[in-house]
Amino acid sequence: VLKGPQGTLFGRNATGGAIQIFTRNPTYDLTGKLSATGARYMGKHARDANEVQLNGFLSGGLIDGVLAASVSGYYRHNQGYMTDDVSGRRVGSQESYGGRVKLLWEPSDNAKFVLAGYYGHLMDHATYQRTSFQGQATAASYPDAVIPTQPWHVSNDPANPEPYLMNEVYGGSLRGDIEFDIGTLTLLSGYSYAKNFNFVNSAAIYSAACIAASRCTFVPLGAGGESFSQEINFVTKKFGIFSLSTGLFYYRNFGSYQTVEVFASNPNSLPPWWG
Repeated sequence: VLKGPQGTLFGRNATGGAIQIFTRNPTYDLTGKLSATGARYMGKHARDANEVQLNGFLSGGLIDGVLAASVSGYYRHNQGYMTDDVSGRRVGSQESYGGRVKLLWEPSDNAKFVLAGYYGHLMDHATYQRTSFQGQATAASYPDAVIPTQPWHVSNDPANPEPYLMNEVYGGSLRGDIEFDIGTLTLLSGYSYAKNFNFVNSAAIYSAACIAASRCTFVPLGAGGESFSQEINFVTKKFGIFSLSTGLFYYRNFGSYQTVEVFASNPNSLPPWWG
C-alpha cells in the first residue's frame, strides 16, 4: 500500500495512492495447497442451489538454485437459484475457471527473471436475467404475457438461448531484475487479451405475440481488447539520504466492438461468434 499521490510511477489516476498486488513466485522447495469450499443458497421464493469452489497451488524447483516453476488454478460453479416461469426450470447458473503458470530463472546471483502466463473463463447466466418492476414492460399488454410475481423468478423466451454474459481473458508477463553496484534495473513486459459476449432479453417479460410483433427484441453484444506494455525502471542505491528513480513506459491498447444486432424470434440470426 503506497499512500499519497503516485502519478509519477502509476499514472494520473493514482492521486490517492496505490495498492499493489503480487501473486506468489515459484519456490525451489516443493510446496502446495489445495482448498475446497461448498455452499448452499436457500431463500424464500428462490430455488435451493449448491455452489462449489476449488483452489490449488503447486510449486517446486526444476534446477536447484537456477530454475523453478509453479502452477495455480481455481474453479467455481453455482447451480443458479432462479426459476423461469415459462419453462419451470432452474436458470441463472454461473461457472468460472482459470489458471496461472510461472517460471523463475536465476542465472546469477544478481539477476532474476519471472515469466508468467494466465487464462480465465466465465459463463454467467445470472447477470442479464431481467425482471420487470411491478409487471411494467412492453410485453405486459399482450394477453399471453408471462409476468413473474415473485423474487428470483424470471420470464425467458424458450426459442432463444438463456441470457448470458461470457468473459474470456488471457495474457502473460516477463519481469527481469538485474542488480548493479549503483542500483537495480527492472524490465517488465506485459500482454493481455480480453473479450466478452452478451445476450440480453430487452423485454424482461415473455410474450410470443410481442415477439411476433417485433416489439420484444433480443440483443447480442460483443467486445474485445488487446494491450501491450513495456516498462524500464532504474532505482539507485541510497547516496546518503537520497536515491534516484527513473524509467520509460510504453503502452498500446486496441479495442473492438461487435455491431449491435437486434432481432426478434429468429435465433438463426445470431452472429458468427455466438458459438
